[in-house]
Amino acid sequence: VTIVCTGDELRAPGDAVRPGSIPESNSGALGSLARQAGAIVRVAPIARDEPGATLRAIESALDGTDVLLTVGGVSVGDHDVVRPALEKAGVKLDFWRVAIKPGKPLAVGRSPSAHVLGLPGNPASALVTFALFGMPLLRALQGDARPLPMPLPVRTASARKRAPERLELARATLYVDAGMLSARFHDNQSSGAATSLAQSDGVAFLPPGPGEIPAGTTVD
Repeated sequence: VTIVCTGDELRAPGDAVRPGSIPESNSGALGSLARQAGAIVRVAPIARDEPGATLRAIESALDGTDVLLTVGGVSVGDHDVVRPALEKAGVKLDFWRVAIKPGKPLAVGRSPSAHVLGLPGNPASALVTFALFGMPLLRALQGDARPLPMPLPVRTASARKRAPERLELARATLYVDAGMLSARFHDNQSSGAATSLAQSDGVAFLPPGPGEIPAGTTVD
C-alpha cells in the first residue's frame, strides 16, 4: 500500500512551522490501519496542489504498489486536483462520491496494476472511509472470505438529529447499560475533529431521514 497525501498546507512531521501550515497526520494513522489489515506500507512525499506535480506523484506511487491511497484533493474546489490527475495517470474510476457523512467525496477505481482509493483530506473523513472501504479491500485481496466488519446492535444513549439525505457514521463511545450495549455520541462530529476519533470505540450507522433519532433506538 502506498499513501500519497496532498496539499500545499501540509508540512511533514518534524518540519519547522510555517504560516498557514498544518502537520500531516493522516499517513501515520492510515498506515497503522493498513498494517492491521496485513499490508506493507510506504508513505510517499507530500504532493502539492499543482496538477503536474500531483500527476507525477501519482504515477510514481503507482509503480510497484497493489493499492494506492491518495488523501485530500478529491472534492470540487479550485485546489482539488487529485481526481483529474488520477484519470490522466490511467486510473478508471468505478465511482466518485458516496452518500455518507463524513466522507462524501470518496473516489474508488483501478489502474492497470493497482486498486486506488481517493480519500478525503479531513482526518475523520479519511480514517472512517478507509476503515469502511479500504480495510475490507485489503482483507479481500488477501483471500479473506469475510472481509467486512460485523456490525453490532447498540442502543443510542441520547436523541440525535439525523442527516436528511446521507447515512451518518457518528463517532461514539460504547458502554453497557442494563445489560445492553449502548452508544454515547461525541459532541464534536466535524470531519476535522481528531479528538473524537481518539476517544471512540466505533461509529454508529444513523440512517438518513427527517427529524431526529430518539434516545433508545437500536442501530448498528
